[in-house]
Amino acid sequence: QKYNLKEFTFNLPFRLENQDRIINVQTVVDYILHYFNTNIIICESGANNNKKEFWKKSWNKNVKYIFHEEPRNLFHKTRLLNILCKAATTKFIVAQDSDVIFEPNNYINAANFLRIFENRHFVYPFNRGTVDIPKEKFIVLNKNKNIISLDLDDKIKEVINHSRPIPPG
Repeated sequence: QKYNLKEFTFNLPFRLENQDRIINVQTVVDYILHYFNTNIIICESGANNNKKEFWKKSWNKNVKYIFHEEPRNLFHKTRLLNILCKAATTKFIVAQDSDVIFEPNNYINAANFLRIFENRHFVYPFNRGTVDIPKEKFIVLNKNKNIISLDLDDKIKEVINHSRPIPPG
């Protein structure tokens, strides 16, 4: 089942630094497209010679691309997010890292919170930190798009037990 998040744009700032970054951004975009009817804009920063190396043809209808030339070896995430925010035409914006995903319900709960409480300006779709997904688990994630199947319960419990909750936005 795909969830309707058409009034949201997922903004992904991205810089191609190595092959792992390509795998990360492809995994995140495919994951979002698997679960949601939504909008995605990727803003790639870098020198002109590595432009759009990560792009999949299957994204052409659902994902927009912006290139921001940055010949120096810098990643200005805030600058890219500002470019992306200006490019988005939806009511809500998701500042989505190109190497972070959440369970679909986290996104849905955050979206519903913003829909109901219009006076809120932002919401975090997580509460107690994040868990790194080991490289070898990416094959499973790319195949079935299911975080639960990655068997990360011990890592999740460790994060929950060693972090404080983030208060609502």
